[in-house]
Amino acid sequence: MSTLKIVEGITFVAGHEVSVDGKEFIRCRFHGCILAYAGGEYRFTECEVRPGGLAFSGAASATLAFASQHGATDIKKLITAAGVALTDAAAPTTVLTELHGRRFEANDTVWVDGTRFVDCVFNGCTFGYRGVSSWEMIRCLGKPGAVVLEGSARDTVRLLKRNGYIDLTEFSTDDPSKDN
Repeated sequence: MSTLKIVEGITFVAGHEVSVDGKEFIRCRFHGCILAYAGGEYRFTECEVRPGGLAFSGAASATLAFASQHGATDIKKLITAAGVALTDAAAPTTVLTELHGRRFEANDTVWVDGTRFVDCVFNGCTFGYRGVSSWEMIRCLGKPGAVVLEGSARDTVRLLKRNGYIDLTEFSTDDPSKDN
């Protein structure tokens, strides 16, 4: 059973910012308004969606920052495009667990949430990001071979793909069949 708040038959126009988190919109119209997304569950059912822009905060903003720093060219273009705003660029502040001097190889999956990597080497490993906490890399070398997004991070990318803002192929989710 869904715990989403139902919003039905409303037209949102320019000058309004509509938070989509925690809501199911049914037969609504979004014409020129700003869609605000923080990484929570949402649903559009039989809606006409033509927003004037997007605003991201919390986990959604942290996901975009993560993606842009790790080669997602579509995300970089989106962030610099008119009508897109990032606020609270980091996920909620947490005490980071430090890893020093570690080397991660192609068969390793490295979940980055909540970790400060110092002097580490990434040699084709898989980066995993859930979008639930911040992370840092200091004096690290190399790059991941792949990036996997789950949870809020995955949901942020799905929102962007569904609404035609990105055609992102650089990242996968825990269930690729649901990416579209």
